[in-house]
Amino acid sequence: MFKNGSMWKPPPRHSKSDLKIMKQALESSVAAAAEPAQKRGQLSNQQRDKLEDMLRGLTVEKECIGSCMHWCLQHADAAEEIVECIGESLSILQTPPTVKVRWAAELLYNLLVSLSLHVTTNS
Repeated sequence: MFKNGSMWKPPPRHSKSDLKIMKQALESSVAAAAEPAQKRGQLSNQQRDKLEDMLRGLTVEKECIGSCMHWCLQHADAAEEIVECIGESLSILQTPPTVKVRWAAELLYNLLVSLSLHVTTNS
């Protein structure tokens, strides 16, 4: 434009994979906007179904319980509803007693560890 000025370079072209990623991101944001607004502190129907499926499929293996606990922590803003689902799961007769005991033990262990960390950091 100007004598001895900088040259304009067009932006680099996007590869097909970049365009595919951008298209997926756009579609997911459009889909999220189209969903009915979810109240804070509540699970969506899809999230509640996933939690119930995870609880039905629980085994006594630490990894299985750990992944379920991790999911619960990720959705901690709906803690009341999560606790309600866990309570229902523990109260039905079809849930094996070994799973109930292991789940309760893991919950208590994690609670005690977090309380001890809280006490030591605040002392």
